[in-house]
Amino acid sequence: MGCQPAYLSRALNGEGELSLEQVEAAARFFLLRLAESKCLIALSGENRAGTQQMKAFWRKQILEATAEHSELKGRVGLSDTLSDSETLTYYGSCIMRSYTYV
Repeated sequence: MGCQPAYLSRALNGEGELSLEQVEAAARFFLLRLAESKCLIALSGENRAGTQQMKAFWRKQILEATAEHSELKGRVGLSDTLSDSETLTYYGSCIMRSYTYV
């Protein structure tokens, strides 16, 4: 992440701040998704912002990343249609259940 473990510990305990580059490296290390990484970086940016305009900018980024992350379809890769294999599995199980009740 580009810093010493002792500094990272201090930063995590609120006694120091990580640079945006270090926050981005942490997001990669923890294998965060893009929306999660954006939110983490924006939170850090908002915390470091020196003006109200910059805080507002980063707050908007946080809200957009949060909205993007809350979109379940994008996170789990849902599809509107079933593949042939999925269709066979689904309907095949229904057919097998109907035979067990006969």
